[in-house]
Amino acid sequence: MMRGREEEAKEEEGVLLQTELATTRAALHKVEEERDRLEFRVTRAEEDARKSKEQAEELASQLQEAKSEVDQAWTEAEERWKGRVKEKEAEGRAKLEALRTEHDAALQGLDKTFDTDRSALSMRILALEKQVEEQREEATALQQEKRNTTQEYEAAIEELEQENQLQMSRMMVEYERKLHEATVQKDIETQKRIDALSSRIEGTLKKAGADGEDTELVTSMSKVIAQKAAEMEMFKESSDDTVVQLNKLIEKKDEENGRLKQRISFYTLHCLKVQCRYCGRDVSCRAAPDHVPGCMQRRGITGYKAFQEAPPVLGLQVGVEGAEERIIDGRNKAFYMLRVQRGAVSYSVLRRYKEISALAKQLRQRLPRVKLPDLGQGPVASGGVMTRKGEEELVAKRRDAIASFFADVLAIAAAVECPELSNFLELDRQLALHESEKPGPNRKQEIVPMGE
Repeated sequence: MMRGREEEAKEEEGVLLQTELATTRAALHKVEEERDRLEFRVTRAEEDARKSKEQAEELASQLQEAKSEVDQAWTEAEERWKGRVKEKEAEGRAKLEALRTEHDAALQGLDKTFDTDRSALSMRILALEKQVEEQREEATALQQEKRNTTQEYEAAIEELEQENQLQMSRMMVEYERKLHEATVQKDIETQKRIDALSSRIEGTLKKAGADGEDTELVTSMSKVIAQKAAEMEMFKESSDDTVVQLNKLIEKKDEENGRLKQRISFYTLHCLKVQCRYCGRDVSCRAAPDHVPGCMQRRGITGYKAFQEAPPVLGLQVGVEGAEERIIDGRNKAFYMLRVQRGAVSYSVLRRYKEISALAKQLRQRLPRVKLPDLGQGPVASGGVMTRKGEEELVAKRRDAIASFFADVLAIAAAVECPELSNFLELDRQLALHESEKPGPNRKQEIVPMGE
């Protein structure tokens, strides 16, 4: 029994050993396969390393060749650059020498111009100093004139008030006297009529007797008397109404005089300056009544106290008749036709808008103390291409601006007397032409374009 168990145990152990042997053999087979794969990969890696080494050697050879070519090209470029630098240096030296020559000549010219300008500037400074001194004296005179004018205004206002009150009192007394005389005269006439009528009634009654017709006559005459008495009362009432209306009129005049006094006080106390339309300068409000007549008298304008409106300064008028286009340098340019009239002389000139703007600048330089109208830049075109309608609107706006500018400028005598304005409008030439050749009725008027 025990022997049989040992044999079974040995058999089982043999089976286990065979199983483990089979497992070991399978594992060994896998290890051999893995070794074969690793050997293949090592062989392949060695082959790749060999190829990489060959490629690296080939690239190193190409790099060496490229480096040689770059060194050669750099050497050639450096030689060419040095040659160009030498050429530029020689050219620069020649230009510098020419510039030095031009600079020396320009310096000599500037020295001459500087000497001339310095002389002119010295003369200008002397003239300005003289002008400043004159302005100081004028300012002192204006201050004294202002003080005197203030006193004169205050005295004139007081005198005006007294005169108005005296005149109103006289008018009131005169109205009351006339009204009283008229009332008394009317009462006397009415009483006379009543007495005469009563006498006639009494005489008629005495002649006719006391019958029925006489009674009717008396009654009618009594009605007439009553009517006349009522008219008398109405006349007295109307006279009273007239007195009331006169009192209201006097009160209204007093109010108007008070407002006038207030306006004069406000004008003289709170307004600083006004512009004289003859010399163009600003003067104080208090000095204006003395300054303006003096300017008018110096220009030969008489009868100024009778003027209800501002008189024409020199009879010069400038209007804008229209605009026309002309081609200059391949582009359309707008010219404005100005109609100039002075007395019997009438003609037209064509001017660009920029030329009129330049005239405004010249007038301001000529008359720095005169308050002139400013034409400014005027309406300008917006960026981009303008349409035909936009160009027409721009021309119309500029035409209105030009007309307004000349209307304001020609209202100032000092501006009209400027030679710049006369030269701009060709006044002297046209007046001389009119004196030498008076055009016939069918002769075409000359249109003078300015230099384009």
